Amino acid sequence: MYIYAEDVEERLKTALDLGAKLIHESKKPDGTYNYVIIEDPAGAVFGIGNMQ
Repeated sequence: MYIYAEDVEERLKTALDLGAKLIHESKKPDGTYNYVIIEDPAGAVFGIGNMQ
């Protein structure tokens, strides 16, 4: 499951501050797509991403 966010980096920072772990980060070289895969403290894995 992916969750859309205008500012992926800000959402990632918030998630990490709340105890999530970064699993994977990807950015297209041209900057048109950005997403991260994280694991929340309860073990749920999901993505946060956007398309520019």
